[in-house]
Amino acid sequence: MSKAKKKTTNAPTSLAASILRSGALSAALGAAITAALISAAAVLISRIDISSALYEPITTAVMAAGTLLAAYVTCKKRRADGLAVGATAGGLLFCALALIAAIFTERGITSQALVKLLALVSAGGIGGVLGVGAKTKAKKLARN
Repeated sequence: MSKAKKKTTNAPTSLAASILRSGALSAALGAAITAALISAAAVLISRIDISSALYEPITTAVMAAGTLLAAYVTCKKRRADGLAVGATAGGLLFCALALIAAIFTERGITSQALVKLLALVSAGGIGGVLGVGAKTKAKKLARN
């Protein structure tokens, strides 16, 4: 009996699908980094006396930092399309956080949510651009 040959397709994925896939990976990484950073910030806030008016800006800054780091790591490995991948990651992370907030709170989309959207998309884009432009260790060693 003859064995059936497997069909393999090497169809190139579209640029948009590739960016979306990398953005989703970066958003997942960003969620993990953000969770760790928010936990550390919560411990710090509980140890020192901070006005409750600063909670929202602190969490926004921490989420932006997590998104920036995740986009940086993802785009450093990808080496292309940093702005698109980073901004996509920021947008996807915002959508996930907005969905969770909509489930557990009764607030709708507020001006603070729009500020968070802008912060996450901007931080993701900046992290992506920095990641693509970062030099690898091999290049640094070759220079010396």
